[in-house]
Amino acid sequence: AVARAFGDKSLKKHLTSEPDVSIETIDDDTDLIILASDEAVDAIKGIKDARSAAKHLTEEAVKRNSKDDISII
Repeated sequence: AVARAFGDKSLKKHLTSEPDVSIETIDDDTDLIILASDEAVDAIKGIKDARSAAKHLTEEAVKRNSKDDISII
C-alpha cells in the first residue's frame, strides 16, 4: 500500500519516495549487510551466524503475520 501511495497526489506532503542513501565500504571487516528496517537490524545484531540470523528474521516475519515478499538471503 505504501508503494502505491507514492503516486497519490493527496499524500505528497506526508510521504516521500526519496530514498535514504548512504555509501559504505565493504571489506574483510564488514560483519553484515542488511537492507531492512532498524527493527530488523536490532533483532539480529547479536546473532553471529548468518543462517541463524536469516532464519530468525523469517520466523519473526511469519509470526507477525507477514505473508507478502518475505525474502532473506
